[in-house]
Amino acid sequence: MVETVDSLKLADLLNKECLRIERKIPLNVLVQVLTGDEDSKFGVAPADVPGFVEHINNSCPALAFRGLMAMGKVGDLEGFKQMSTLRSELLPSLLERKVLQSESEFEISMGTSADWEAAVEEGSTQVRLGTTIFGARDYSKKN
Repeated sequence: MVETVDSLKLADLLNKECLRIERKIPLNVLVQVLTGDEDSKFGVAPADVPGFVEHINNSCPALAFRGLMAMGKVGDLEGFKQMSTLRSELLPSLLERKVLQSESEFEISMGTSADWEAAVEEGSTQVRLGTTIFGARDYSKKN
């Protein structure tokens, strides 16, 4: 699964490469949604998510949309709520068109070591626990 599909250019490139290598099953992808306003983070604007998902479903046959991945500030409860709302808005059409077979197939990746409990309360099905597992990042060694 690629959880960081944050542009049409990237979706199209992944699709093209999967077709080029004649991948037999579609590559599962999550659309990366920018829920905050940090300059260092990227993603699809929430208002653009429905059209982005349609592009994947209609124009990228080698990709399989499987959900959303939040990219926002740690502890951003409003961002978590926004992701839950997006899921609720997208799910009926995805089920009706058989893009997804059941509600449980819709993944929401949000939450980190610092805020995973709040993310799970808002519907996260995947959390990112790098700091818990590997410890805090050491940025002092960057050149």
